[in-house]
Amino acid sequence: MSTITCAQLASMPADGVSFMLTWTQGYLAGTNEELSMDPDALGKSIDATVAYCKDNPEMSVLNATKESDGK
Repeated sequence: MSTITCAQLASMPADGVSFMLTWTQGYLAGTNEELSMDPDALGKSIDATVAYCKDNPEMSVLNATKESDGK
């Protein structure tokens, strides 16, 4: 998963994008030992990752998610 780029994400069908970004958020939450889920925060984080990916197509989705977190 860490090798999928933002450009590759942009070429995926919508359900693939949703799965990929939800999985990435869950993975990062797990590495931070976060045990709760806030659907509103998840949606905002996914939107931030998509926006970040548009400006950084060569970056991995995982790193784009980390970079866009909180923006």
